[in-house]
Amino acid sequence: MNLFDSAYGILHIGGYYRELKDKKAIDSGFEKVERIIEVVEKHIMNSKFNHN
Repeated sequence: MNLFDSAYGILHIGGYYRELKDKKAIDSGFEKVERIIEVVEKHIMNSKFNHN
């Protein structure tokens, strides 16, 4: 599974995709994007450690 698939899975499974599309959820969306970035960064770090 590549990073794009992982990030899309996080968005989709977490239900963030629909919420981020909703204009009323923009403020809470920023917090969710920050969380997604944290998860993706951890995924990248884990991938680097696992492949080296």
